[in-house]
Amino acid sequence: MAHFALSWPDGHQGWQRYSRGDNHAGIARAGVTAEPFDAWLDDWRMHSSGQAWLPLEVRARQADNRLELVLSSDQGPVLQGDAGFSLKHSSGTGSYYYSQPCLQAHGFIELNGR
Repeated sequence: MAHFALSWPDGHQGWQRYSRGDNHAGIARAGVTAEPFDAWLDDWRMHSSGQAWLPLEVRARQADNRLELVLSSDQGPVLQGDAGFSLKHSSGTGSYYYSQPCLQAHGFIELNGR
């Protein structure tokens, strides 16, 4: 699943797509690799432009709306929960995740063809 949204002072528009990963009849519609980071769903893509996590290049298009951005930050990732682990159930199960704060974006956004 992927989300693409644009917002401006007096509005917001968002889209989402769903697909299965892997190779289906010779077509890989969605997938991800960890190193270097690369995630895609159809023609929407987010990937590291070098060997490090950042900078990230992001591209998405939906009808007359699109963005092409390069994201970077002077700060490192922030681990969530306990050293990155977020407990979800009393049985001890949970998930690992982090946030990447203070991203600077450079590139362009097209809204309704402009």
